[in-house]
Order: sequence, then C-alpha cells, then structure tokens
Amino acid sequence: MKKIELGSDPAVTDQELSDALRACRDALVDLSLCLKEHQREHDRQELQDATQAAAMPSVQACQY
Repeated sequence: MKKIELGSDPAVTDQELSDALRACRDALVDLSLCLKEHQREHDRQELQDATQAAAMPSVQACQY
C-alpha cells in the first residue's frame, strides 16, 4: 500500500485518497469484529468461571 501524507504530494489524486480511506475503514471494521469476538470469548470465560465458582460450595457440601 502506498503511504499517503495529506498535503505532502499535490499529485495525490482524489481517487488515491478515497482508496486509502476505504482501506482504513475496512481495516477498522475487521479490527472491530476481532475485538467483539475477543470480548465475547472473554465474557464466556468469565461466565464459565463464575458458574464453576458458584457450584463449588454445593459440591463441597455434598462431600460431608
């Protein structure tokens, strides 16, 4: 990908800027989806840990 710095090259076309912005948007969408999946996995793990922790006193009470 060509590095484009605004105002640095008058030869940069509107199309090149548009393409670069589209690529940035696509990358942000991909990152957002990745972060959402990571958060879901984290939440799932927390729920599993909490469920196991809540079940422990019951299991220990049954052993006595």
